[in-house]
Amino acid sequence: MTSKSSKEKFTSYPCDLVINDRLLNSLEISDHIWKKPGREGITLELIQRLVKKLEIEGPFIPEGRKGDKEFFKYEPAWDQATKLVKAKSYKLIWYLKDNNNSLWVKTCHQSRKK
Repeated sequence: MTSKSSKEKFTSYPCDLVINDRLLNSLEISDHIWKKPGREGITLELIQRLVKKLEIEGPFIPEGRKGDKEFFKYEPAWDQATKLVKAKSYKLIWYLKDNNNSLWVKTCHQSRKK
């Protein structure tokens, strides 16, 4: 017998962003990010740094649409190097909902794309 996976849950964090000409005041992050092995290095702080870069790198063209959601991909999303850690590339999948002031992060993981 196979067990049914639990429903995805989002945790809300305040933010102040303008992305694709939309004022966003909430960052919603899926628990899906941490359900897969090997993602222990993906932290809230890392996601917040990558999301902040969306303001600078945009505007973004949607990869697709499903219902009231427009999906976007940011790859490669570079996290800056420090004295102890070299720069790494990430893939960030996120979406915006119609008539909603939140940015929804679906997943984030390391990418091989340069």
